[in-house]
Amino acid sequence: MRVIVVDDAPDTCAFLRAVFIAEGHACEICYRAEDADKYLSDHNADLVLVDVYLAGTNGIDLVKRIRLAHPSTYAVVMTAHVSLETAAQSVTDGAIEYVSKPLTIDQIRAIASRAKEFQTHTVQEPLPPAEEHPKSSII
Repeated sequence: MRVIVVDDAPDTCAFLRAVFIAEGHACEICYRAEDADKYLSDHNADLVLVDVYLAGTNGIDLVKRIRLAHPSTYAVVMTAHVSLETAAQSVTDGAIEYVSKPLTIDQIRAIASRAKEFQTHTVQEPLPPAEEHPKSSII
């Protein structure tokens, strides 16, 4: 599985990369959202872990861009400062998981397992044109 970690904390990145590589996954590190955007313009990722608070940008905005461009990517928002507001915004903007840092090895393995399962069940067929969708109504 191809994993991308986006975090401006080098220690967090080094730990996550070491665990993912030890588990047999390819892992790319990006310290800035711009680096992740550039990397993902040329590569796909199965799993992306993004810190909420990146230097100069909001990680949730990055997750939103990633999920729009790569809907089959399993997106996880990480934070050391958990709040209901950022959790709700993360999920609304495309995150599949919202987790508290620091992560344990077992948590990382579980996230990778869920991402792999997600990849197995993600259907990438395009939707039919709008006129073919049944009309919905509110009762």
